[in-house]
Amino acid sequence: MRSKKTTSKFSALTASPRGRLALLVLAVLFGFALRLFQLNEMSLRGDETFTVMHWMREPLSQTLAEIRTIDPQPPLAYATYFVYGQIMGTQENIVRFLPALLNTIGIAAAYGVGKRIMGARAGLALAVMVAAAPHILWHAQDARNYSLWSAASLLSLWLALRLIQRGNRIDFIMYIIAAAAACYLYYLELFFVAALNVHVVFAFWRQWQVWRRWFSAQIILGVLLAVWFLQPDLLTGGGYGGTAGQLDPVRYITWFLPELLFGNTLPASLSLLATLFALAATVGGLGLLWRSNWRNALLLTASIVIPAALLGIVSTRINVFVPRYILAAVPFLMLCVIVVVSWLWNKRGVVRALGVLTAASYMGFVCVSLFVYYLDYTKSPLWRELSSTLATLPGEDIVIVNSSADVALSFYLNEQQSRHEELYLPANPRQPADEITAILADRLADHQRLLLVTSANPDWPNAAVPDAFLSESAALLWTRQIAGQPARMYAPLLSVDAQTLPLASFGNVVALMEYDITPPTASDPFYTIVSVWQPLLNTQRPLTYFAHLTGSTNPATGTPLWAQDDGPPADGRLLSTAWEDAGLFYQVFEIPSAALPSGTYQIVVGLYDTETGERLTTEGADAHPLTTIDFTP
Repeated sequence: MRSKKTTSKFSALTASPRGRLALLVLAVLFGFALRLFQLNEMSLRGDETFTVMHWMREPLSQTLAEIRTIDPQPPLAYATYFVYGQIMGTQENIVRFLPALLNTIGIAAAYGVGKRIMGARAGLALAVMVAAAPHILWHAQDARNYSLWSAASLLSLWLALRLIQRGNRIDFIMYIIAAAAACYLYYLELFFVAALNVHVVFAFWRQWQVWRRWFSAQIILGVLLAVWFLQPDLLTGGGYGGTAGQLDPVRYITWFLPELLFGNTLPASLSLLATLFALAATVGGLGLLWRSNWRNALLLTASIVIPAALLGIVSTRINVFVPRYILAAVPFLMLCVIVVVSWLWNKRGVVRALGVLTAASYMGFVCVSLFVYYLDYTKSPLWRELSSTLATLPGEDIVIVNSSADVALSFYLNEQQSRHEELYLPANPRQPADEITAILADRLADHQRLLLVTSANPDWPNAAVPDAFLSESAALLWTRQIAGQPARMYAPLLSVDAQTLPLASFGNVVALMEYDITPPTASDPFYTIVSVWQPLLNTQRPLTYFAHLTGSTNPATGTPLWAQDDGPPADGRLLSTAWEDAGLFYQVFEIPSAALPSGTYQIVVGLYDTETGERLTTEGADAHPLTTIDFTP
């Protein structure tokens, strides 16, 4: 009984224009809240930092002249971000507010589209679904033009439907403005314009008044677009090759459909179920709609199939096969879900229950995807934390080698006012190995330390070149994870003259020739010791190196030992049982200092028998002192 009363109140609310307006306002506010929630929780990703650096901080004329073929977007995308930056600033915590705000226009437009196609209740349902759509939300919290375009595309579609159905002069003018804006925000809006034209041609065959006003609008739209779109360098592509993959028809089903409906944050365990649901809802919704209203079914079918097919054709030439490039298709897929749920709900008994299950399944997928997105998903590496650590590394001679060639790291290092030079190596998948190694060799010759950070794209044929070269031509000081990213610090090989006398000889087995100590810092709390050794004789049993930090008695151990670092020769690349002919080699120690109290300490090094623990002696002592330290935390 309560259920019937609740249903009846909801029906009355949706039947009233004032009630529908109230529900729509709530949907828009709900969507805006989702777009603001944890908006700046994650670092800007590479494309976003490119937006800030080149769309917002450079003069608009420079962006239009230099960036339009490097990062090919229409001028309204550049201009919107540029003007916003001039008004609000270009700080990291501001830039994402623009797409979050403007994307809410799409929620209101979704209501208008749904109402025109299936009625007011369907319009409200579509508005709520767009408000919480994971794939749209991902881009609404992303400082690029995709969310602006998807909202403008929906607004353009709503005005197009008004123009087709009513034909008022104001509808004619407003549609042209909205359609031109959508196209000038993103080039591939042309795919959806093409789909809409197919719909008009076949759905309104011989309705000459509809054709006349529609194609009059298309001619004017074409003239407005020709001003920019027909420039020769844009038509030839300007050498842009894309950054995604190429056409794979199977992935339309296994990737495009589930991601467009549910985003890319569903757990792998749900991917098959999500794919089956998306496929069944799309095919079922289109099929049911064809039976009841073939014109609207044609609109949905054309708006899903044609942009996807055209994107596939383009992807055979450049690497653009990725779901976000047809983001504007999301509402059409959602309408298919609404068709299926509505048809099942209008039945009785078990069939109606199936409709409830279908709606609940859709909401379940969305909720899980949003939960992962907000609470357990990293949109980009922890660039803020990584750059903060790198910028404070001590010394003026560090070169940061950005293996991922991601501009986000450059952006954050600049924000941190890092004094260290940064290199992109490899800079792209086509950079010759000889060019990469020549740059690295030049930096080593200048006695600079090289910090290799992040991971190169494994698909790049030159991905392993920097690490391979440095492993052979430099001393590996340390390997760590910094903010979740691999980091390897290399130093130039220490020069040891042939006439250099040993600093210490251990049991006439091995000699210490040279060493260098880097003190700890707030971001790197280790004493890093790079030492050079000369093997003299092979040993019967393997030896292990040690570096100890000693001082007054340590209450925790009851000995003078406070910290240590033990390890095999050359980080395990040598055995003392067969090192006589190995020549000079490096031994690197890292002694932690994080828990040390204030005091005076000494760093000593030595070797011991791995099996017996017996130490080698040097000048009657079982360790050689390197330095004395007055430590203050």
